[in-house]
Formats: sequence, C-alpha cells, structure tokens
Amino acid sequence: MITDIIDLRAERKENDALASIKTLNVHWIPIYDDWLPKNSEFFKLLSRQTDSVCRNPEKKLAVCCGAGEHRAPLGGAVALWSMGYSLGEALELIKKSRPVAEFLPVYLNSLRDYLKSMQTAEGSERRAQDK
Repeated sequence: MITDIIDLRAERKENDALASIKTLNVHWIPIYDDWLPKNSEFFKLLSRQTDSVCRNPEKKLAVCCGAGEHRAPLGGAVALWSMGYSLGEALELIKKSRPVAEFLPVYLNSLRDYLKSMQTAEGSERRAQDK
C-alpha cells in the first residue's frame, strides 16, 4: 500500500482529492511542466523528500503529476537514483513500467547537471575527510 506521494503538480487545487486521503502523506513540491530547465533547488528538495520516505522500509512512495508523462517520471528517476540505481537504470525501469513517460531533453539535462554537481560535492567531501 502506498503511504507517501510526492505531488509535483503546480496546478494543484486547495480541495484536491489527494490531500483529502487521510492515510496518505502528501509531499507537495510544485513545479510547472513548462519545458524549461529545472534548478538544483528543485532536485535537492525532491531528493530530500524521496530519501526520507525510501529509508523507511515500511513506507511505499509514488510520484505524481498532471498526466504522468514528464514531471512524475523525472521525480521517479530522482527517487530511484537516491535509492542507488544509476540514472540509466532508473530511466529504463520507468519506461518499462510507464510507457507514456517522456524524458524531455531539457529536464534530463537539468537532472544530469544536478547529479554531476552532487558527485562533485561528494568527491570534495570525501577528499576533505581523507586529509
């Protein structure tokens, strides 16, 4: 049973059906499907939310957006990457389970830039710890 949902719809309404389900923890991270680059703050927040849910084996996460074509697959890729999958593996898993998923190049480039910055930061942190 799904316990947590990351809702990426910027167009969500106050009386939204998801928000009314008392057994769900809904984490709202509003982002428009505007075909523009996404900033690192979006990915940081998304990573923190997915990490907090995925670390608990009793929780099950779903990511949603308006149509499940662009934002939710992007969010799912971040969640899977946070769980240890490579980006390629994450994209492949999502495409297999959600054939309508479309990874827009502008969104993927933003995600790749974020992941690269995270790897650089982790490398710097490790080097500092080694000293």
